[in-house]
Amino acid sequence: SGQEIEKEKSQPPDLQIIQSRIRDVIHVLSEFKTRREEGRDRSHYTDQLKRDLCTYYSYNEFMIEKMLNIFPIGEIVEVLEANEVNRPVTIRTNTLKTRRRDLAQALISRGVNLDPIGKWSKVGLVVYSSSIPLGA
Repeated sequence: SGQEIEKEKSQPPDLQIIQSRIRDVIHVLSEFKTRREEGRDRSHYTDQLKRDLCTYYSYNEFMIEKMLNIFPIGEIVEVLEANEVNRPVTIRTNTLKTRRRDLAQALISRGVNLDPIGKWSKVGLVVYSSSIPLGA
């Protein structure tokens, strides 16, 4: 309700309440005609969803709005959750200086846990863990 939202603004956000409200709003928007509260229009629910997604995932309003324009409301949480997953560190071999196999052997001997990216790349390596700093 409006009173609860005003109360939340004066206190630190409770992420469990926000997550629950996100699920509820998405549930209502999935079948809006039958599940909406009387007197509330679609824009009320979408504005609430935008505010909650901004708070929960720490995105700004512009990014959430763009993502909602790209992805269906039913899939937006999955997309945002996928963005929260850490991506593996990948490096590319400078083939003017060495071959991927030689680079991999040199890094493995220094304690780096890595694998080739895949058959589609002849120069890429995925680094899982490293006891030495990697980078330029």
